[in-house]
Amino acid sequence: MSSPSGLLEFNTVYEALSRAGSPAERWACLTDALAKIGLTEINYAYLDFELVDRMDARGDPAMSTMARDWIAYYSERRYDLVDDAVDHVRLGNMRPMLWSGEDHRLPHYRSPLAMKEAVEAGLRAGLVVPLAGPTASSQSAAGIMLGSSFSEDEFVKILGEHGQTLVALAHVFHTGAAGELMRHRHGVKPLSARERDCLRYTAAGLRPEAIAEKIGVARVTVDMHMRNARKKLGARTPAEAVARGLLYQQIEPA
Repeated sequence: MSSPSGLLEFNTVYEALSRAGSPAERWACLTDALAKIGLTEINYAYLDFELVDRMDARGDPAMSTMARDWIAYYSERRYDLVDDAVDHVRLGNMRPMLWSGEDHRLPHYRSPLAMKEAVEAGLRAGLVVPLAGPTASSQSAAGIMLGSSFSEDEFVKILGEHGQTLVALAHVFHTGAAGELMRHRHGVKPLSARERDCLRYTAAGLRPEAIAEKIGVARVTVDMHMRNARKKLGARTPAEAVARGLLYQQIEPA
């Protein structure tokens, strides 16, 4: 299969991602743009490192353009535990990694069979882009496989032309989608504007009395908003509420 001559304009795709309202809309914007340059095998996975040990967190794709039966098979077989692309993220790497299902590379993978089956499902070569968690950790907490059915040599040519743009767009998509995807995964309701305000000021170190003065309400109202925020986030303490608010991108890091 020869690589297409489509263009990938960062500004155009960035603007479309910024206008998109939901993770599904952002995913459609991203994958439609990538398809124009022949990248059609895209997988996005978010690992719950905040709630589960890094090496035990599932690495199944949360979103994928690949066939549903392949994704279901991958999940059932727990191939994420032997997938070198997922391992790259589990180990906290932040540098993108070239992945290839070429025969000469298979013996170097933990599970050549799993990788060979991935090739049969349509993924021959791709770029693994590790992505940071919403708490601004220095280690990766998610990853996206920007894959294709091209040979390794053909794919490397695409990277030479679009590599930096691909990495940048992966981060833009992740920044806008990660928190909401995590909230849906754990059944967490979004916070109200006042609940976010109280939690944000709590994260900044303000006490309830100061928060009440800052937003122009009574102290008892601040307490009510914080109780509601903790309940929605499943947090027992204000500190835990702040941590979960960051995890679900309900508030921004200070």
